[in-house]
Amino acid sequence: MKRLLSGVLGVLMVAAVMAPSPAAAEFPSPAVYVGVYGGAYIRTNDWDIGHKENGLPTTRFNGDVGFRVGGHILPQLAIEAGFAYVPIKSATATNHAMSYDIQVLYHFLKSNWSPFVSAGFGGYTNFSADLGKDTDPRGLIGIGVRGLVTPWMALRLDIRDAITDGLTKGGAHIIEILLGLDFFVWGVEKPEPKPADRDGDGVPDEEDACPDEPGTIETKGCPDRDGDGIIDSEDECPDEKGPRATKGCPDRDGDGIPDKDDRCPDAAGLPALKGCPDSDGDGVPDIDDRCPDVAGPKSLKGCPDSDGDGVPDIDDKCPEIRGLKSHDGCLPEKAKKFTGAIKGIKFATGSAKIHASSNKVLDEAVKVLMEFTDLRLRIEGHTDSTGKYEKNKTLSQARAESVRDYLISKGVAADRLEAVGYGPDRPVADNRTSKGRAENRRTEFNVLAVEE
Repeated sequence: MKRLLSGVLGVLMVAAVMAPSPAAAEFPSPAVYVGVYGGAYIRTNDWDIGHKENGLPTTRFNGDVGFRVGGHILPQLAIEAGFAYVPIKSATATNHAMSYDIQVLYHFLKSNWSPFVSAGFGGYTNFSADLGKDTDPRGLIGIGVRGLVTPWMALRLDIRDAITDGLTKGGAHIIEILLGLDFFVWGVEKPEPKPADRDGDGVPDEEDACPDEPGTIETKGCPDRDGDGIIDSEDECPDEKGPRATKGCPDRDGDGIPDKDDRCPDAAGLPALKGCPDSDGDGVPDIDDRCPDVAGPKSLKGCPDSDGDGVPDIDDKCPEIRGLKSHDGCLPEKAKKFTGAIKGIKFATGSAKIHASSNKVLDEAVKVLMEFTDLRLRIEGHTDSTGKYEKNKTLSQARAESVRDYLISKGVAADRLEAVGYGPDRPVADNRTSKGRAENRRTEFNVLAVEE
């Protein structure tokens, strides 16, 4: 029997040491518990309550089932009372008995699994006449192991030696092996219920801006796939990290324009130019500008046109003379003859009527205009300073228009010609001399700029 007890004690100690629950937990204290248990009684020798009455032998092994009520004074110290039904079989019948006791438990460890020792006292009462109705006292010593499987329920194994009246000197020993559960009904701190969290992201629904999509605490429970701190619903690039200034989209050159909208994502530029730089400030992005270091109009891809003939200086073979696109910005010799002051155009004195002697010159001008269809001219009328200013101004305009009308009548398109009278405003010689006045009375042909 001693070997049996030693072996059981060893098993209990190993079970307590190997228990998986965390050592930090303790049995609640102060606390009240109720328990249920069942097990076996092993009679080592004849006992008074189960003696052979009328020659009827009883079995050595009996079962029992019971309940107990106890309380923890300290996490390691408990006091309890137990009551059990004990059926005692004889050769002819099952006899009904009850055991009852009060005992003290001391747990060796301050943890949720611990071996313990117990000691107490109580009694047996037999209610059956078959063995003779009787009540006997008993004393208890025991060992066991007990562990919390939940904060409010403990699994427990007891092995006790119940010492009672026997038929021989020294009394009887009843070995009880009991397995049961203890339920703490008072003293256990109930964990606060976890707040609702439908998406399981650790952010309570009441604080979760996106309760049906898992997110992070930093984004108030909303998803942020690229981890840039901008929730996907507000992130225009949810799979690429980017700053808030560009709504979560990357901006490699840092110009405030997201790469997805930036024509020049590796060079800082202007919003108006879709993120491209404009070195010369002409409104043409460098990526499209043929002359990125010299300002020029968009129509010429950012290149200047010094003479205004529509041919950029970079391509203009005559950049200081207004010419024709068809001739790389230069004027053909035939056309040069009809620029500047045109000799041979005469008018009646004080009139805009053209002398017939002028027709030859004008007809030659028509031929040139018909040959070079991209040539556009401004016909300018000029007078000397003799006479009234307003009259001279009106006369010069009428003479320029007379020449324009003549050329149109010969088939030159009207939109290629412009007539302007300057009167005496643009003299080329001294009006104080007759020679100078004669030079100032003139008709000029000048090539029009592209924008005119």
